Amino acid sequence: MPNGGDLDEAIADFNRAVRLDPDSVQAFENLGSVKAKKGDLEGAIGDYNQAIELNPKDFGAFEKRALTKQLKGDFEGALSDLIRCVEVAPPGESRDYAQYSSWLIRVRRGQTAEANRELAAYLGNRRGTTEVDWVSKIGSFLLDQISESDFLAGATSSDIEKDRAQHCEAWYYAGMKRLLAGDKQTAADCFNKCLGTQENSFDEYMLAQAELKSLGTRN
Repeated sequence: MPNGGDLDEAIADFNRAVRLDPDSVQAFENLGSVKAKKGDLEGAIGDYNQAIELNPKDFGAFEKRALTKQLKGDFEGALSDLIRCVEVAPPGESRDYAQYSSWLIRVRRGQTAEANRELAAYLGNRRGTTEVDWVSKIGSFLLDQISESDFLAGATSSDIEKDRAQHCEAWYYAGMKRLLAGDKQTAADCFNKCLGTQENSFDEYMLAQAELKSLGTRN
């Protein structure tokens, strides 16, 4: 993640972009993303609100606002945004991670059967047109179709950057399943391993940080 000075400079740049073009959806999205990384979650949500007001079908802004609400612990609000993200996403647009986040939140709220039905239906349609890849393995893991050990092994790649990125995601999702099962200690270990990948631009990295903070565990 960029240091504080770099983030402040980026915020200043995007603020200028918004002033120059107050109708730029992308400028508000960019500003919100940087504020979220800096920890200004309320400010980020305000910018995503502006983006959505300008374009109510901007599925990316809904997904980013959902992430920010998750970082705040507002899981109900996050789920509403994720549902809207899926609804307005154009045909053929990837909705994988929105679906996985929805699954995690529904299970967290005790809606496991509904979460499983929804995700299984989505993956069934996805696999009808797409070969089994790393992203679909995440879904299989969430639905207990593959074991944790096989899932983590499947994150391995000879490409160093790909290996690190996939392990960032793998450790986060493994940690979330452990947390949802009540195994807080192993969940914290997984979240720390997620942070150990140093993929700090990933949503999963930020979410792992938030979960560790909630658990009162330092990495």
